[in-house]
Amino acid sequence: MKSVANTAFMNEEELKNKLAELKNGEKSWEEEDKSYIVQSMMEHLGSVDSDLRDELIYDMFCKLIIDNQLEHEVLSGLLTQCLSESFLFKGLGEEGADTVFKRSFSALVTALILYKDNQESFLSSETIHEGAKGLLKCLKEEKDYRGLVDGKGWAHSIAHIADAVDEVVKNSKCSKEVFPEILDALWGKVLISNYVYIHNEDERIITPILALLENGLAVEEVKTRVEQMPQHLIEQKEQLAEKDYYVLKANSKNFLKSFYVQLADHESLSALQESVLQHLKQI
Repeated sequence: MKSVANTAFMNEEELKNKLAELKNGEKSWEEEDKSYIVQSMMEHLGSVDSDLRDELIYDMFCKLIIDNQLEHEVLSGLLTQCLSESFLFKGLGEEGADTVFKRSFSALVTALILYKDNQESFLSSETIHEGAKGLLKCLKEEKDYRGLVDGKGWAHSIAHIADAVDEVVKNSKCSKEVFPEILDALWGKVLISNYVYIHNEDERIITPILALLENGLAVEEVKTRVEQMPQHLIEQKEQLAEKDYYVLKANSKNFLKSFYVQLADHESLSALQESVLQHLKQI
């Protein structure tokens, strides 16, 4: 792919029409300037038009990356772009702002590229380290917990970041030294008191936790956090407003219920499953 530096990219309507033509088979990539289109896709990755963002841009990235239509060098460059201030960290810490779409879909494209690296190992250890570091920062500091946003489609930032974290944890180049910190960050997103998760966020958070366990994290690290949850709720009941406390309680219970169910598929984690059930009953 040739350089597209200093290029004026397509506007949203032009990109929407172009991607629709490619998706419907009216045009083929062979007759298009792929670099120009891909960078136009990145330019509008955070669009509030859900048809463009979800159904066209993200779907097209899935096809291009999974079907090996983008070279490793290009994927590496796109990952660097995703992990930049203008993408994964754009507006990080804001609540209720449209910047969440840029962060959230940057995380999804990051997950796709990391998935491909887990298959073909073309990224350097340094790049994986930077990816883990960036995702950890985003996970810790993300404050916009909205799932489906009226008129704008999926924000779902916590779920999408968790998807990317899952892929980086599975990467053999990811240092296991960071695993406890990743677990803490994931756990912190379970124990929130200002938003009730209603779009399967709990299950998406569990997926990278299981990946951590499968890739070397000590079971005791997770078990300890499970054991602490009932006492944490008791303490928070004294500190939070009543409404916020019940939000925290709902998120905690829903998480443990989902965790219990998913652990049923992991015979080696039966002791952890029993601990989850025991402490769920205490909440």
